[in-house]
Amino acid sequence: MGSTKHIFLLTHGSWGKYLLESTESMVGKIDHIKYYFLLAGDRLDDYQAMVEADVKEAEEEGILLITDLKGSSTYNIAAALCLRYSICAVTGLAMGLLINADELRDGHSVETLADALVKESAESVINVKKMVKEELEKTM
Repeated sequence: MGSTKHIFLLTHGSWGKYLLESTESMVGKIDHIKYYFLLAGDRLDDYQAMVEADVKEAEEEGILLITDLKGSSTYNIAAALCLRYSICAVTGLAMGLLINADELRDGHSVETLADALVKESAESVINVKKMVKEELEKTM
């Protein structure tokens, strides 16, 4: 089965760096994680080459790419790299997803980790008002 050692965050702007810092302030240091931010004016070829160089170096150890936005440049680059290398990617970066990825990566191949994160994430977006009302109704 193997495990996923590395997590690479691919984001527009530097918010991935700040998300990682905020997450680590809550859960402690997250090992084997890198972020790559795409800034306005950056060449996509250069950005992809930067990420790809690290993918080539660590592919054998298991890499999960997490992108910020479905259909975006970071997403398209992750998709291209997934087709070329034995890695996986998910999209929809958020603090909960990052915490889950770190907690679940030991003992999961990149494929099973990606599947587990998709399942977990689908359950993490909720209508808070509706949920609170339902919980209150149960107590009455």
